[in-house]
Amino acid sequence: VKKEIKQGKSTDKNREKTKENLAKNEKVVIKKETKKSKVIINIKDETRKMDDYNFDLQLDKLGVDSEFFKGPITASLNVSDVTLTDMVHGTTIMPKLTGFLRLEHDIISLPDLPEDSSAMPLVALDYTLEIGKNVRFISSMLGNLQLAGGAHFGGTTYEPNTSGSIYVKKGNINYLKTNFKVYQGEAQFGQPGSLLPKVVLRAGTNI
Repeated sequence: VKKEIKQGKSTDKNREKTKENLAKNEKVVIKKETKKSKVIINIKDETRKMDDYNFDLQLDKLGVDSEFFKGPITASLNVSDVTLTDMVHGTTIMPKLTGFLRLEHDIISLPDLPEDSSAMPLVALDYTLEIGKNVRFISSMLGNLQLAGGAHFGGTTYEPNTSGSIYVKKGNINYLKTNFKVYQGEAQFGQPGSLLPKVVLRAGTNI
């Protein structure tokens, strides 16, 4: 079963039909498309168990305008189930996130980040971040940085395996009310057992 919902024409009837298709274990495809962007969502509920996942999301230059992010997003996200065995959790069925996120011509700021990540769910990862042209990180407290590079996140959220680096092409940072020019800035992924990168920064100013 294929169901298309065009922009501006989503109705209660569409939503009821989607629920009906899921109840029958049939595939539901939702599309939303404009001249500049496209969103495709595939949902397949095969056994209706809580540990069975099948969800697919595709974004093609979807425009986002929020407090922390402005610009287009191109991405692919698939959620499926996988069975893994380790010494800590034994044999576990968990969701697996697969896909990529590509950024170009975007402005990113910094939201409030949680101090404690111990409540992070157990999820398998195979996800790639790609940073293309004209991506800037802007913060009134930190500065203005033009970024490039990319990273890959594998393993699980509890035992991650990361690689790659995101670096500063040019920019400045603010520290103690002083503006510093960045000569080298890089977030190097690959620390064992951590999703966080090692940060290398060299900056200077005239006195």
